[in-house]
Amino acid sequence: MWKYLITLGLLSLLGCSSWFNYISHITPEKGIIIKDSAVIYKFENGAVGDKIGILNKKIGDTILIIGYKYTDDKRVYSCIHDNDTIFASIKDIIDYDDYLITLMPTKFRVPKDADTLVWSRAKQYIDINTALKIDTETDILIETYLPFEQMHTGFRITRVPIGNEVEFEVKTKLKVSLFGSNKEEKEIERAKKCAYYMKYGK
Repeated sequence: MWKYLITLGLLSLLGCSSWFNYISHITPEKGIIIKDSAVIYKFENGAVGDKIGILNKKIGDTILIIGYKYTDDKRVYSCIHDNDTIFASIKDIIDYDDYLITLMPTKFRVPKDADTLVWSRAKQYIDINTALKIDTETDILIETYLPFEQMHTGFRITRVPIGNEVEFEVKTKLKVSLFGSNKEEKEIERAKKCAYYMKYGK
């Protein structure tokens, strides 16, 4: 979902009201309902209309996402529901790839023949996703310096051979003041994203 939110943020920065009727269409993909009683809005010539009810689905059910949209007060997906196009809040639906990331453990094992590839992805992910430099890099540990600014993420990734498998563990560190009480939750979320990329390459 992050790739959609970046685009939405850019549209909002343009400050042009004509963009608020703009819908970004995507290749249809599966979305997962993550909230009971998810509110749906009427689709009116591309604009977000009035609230028209509640999705007759429960947490874990799927829905087809066909686009996304930003307005001055809503961030929504356009979806197909009961053969109609409707809008639903991004807070109530998660795209399938992001859903799989939420299921990803931060400690995982792979067969030995996948070890080198997975370890190389750990370095790639750090290079792309944090401005922090690597402090320690060995055959069993990659660790960045600790975050000194609020938007930086620190990483500690370990690699341990166990029989015919190799076990990896990802831990992250955020600056304390950034998320307050949600700091630990955000650290786990970012560790899951890294672990998912290491294992699956996406």
